[in-house]
Amino acid sequence: MFRSLLFLLPIVAIFLTHYVSANLYAAICAPLSVEGLLLSVFTTSSPVCNALLLTLNYTSSNYGLLMGGLVAMGIGALTNLFAKPTAVPVEPTPA
Repeated sequence: MFRSLLFLLPIVAIFLTHYVSANLYAAICAPLSVEGLLLSVFTTSSPVCNALLLTLNYTSSNYGLLMGGLVAMGIGALTNLFAKPTAVPVEPTPA
């Protein structure tokens, strides 16, 4: 059973990385306060904030690709499930 759910591991890892990066960016680089507004002028271009934004960008695009792949796999599975079998002509064997 565990092996059948193994394909979910990259999706969960990318989602958690994106979630943590988004919350860290909001807390460190753009806090919601007047003091945060003044400090964000200096922290927004810092290497830490740039790295967090890059992480957000990459995880967002990879998560979208993985979810699109899952949708395509689901559509393919449903298509194969409901497809009518086609008759394959049998060639007569020479006597």
